[in-house]
Amino acid sequence: MLTLDNLIIAPHIGSAICQTRSKMATMAIANLIAGLTGNHLADCVNPEVYNF
Repeated sequence: MLTLDNLIIAPHIGSAICQTRSKMATMAIANLIAGLTGNHLADCVNPEVYNF
């Protein structure tokens, strides 16, 4: 990929501010607790795994 002329590789720093990192940590902890207690994850990226 690094040799392609039509590709630009750039770092993603969209989450580099303190508020975003704090929200990411809060969401991760909430999902971890939900998963460990047998509840649905609030921020599940593939909710089709749940049988509704």
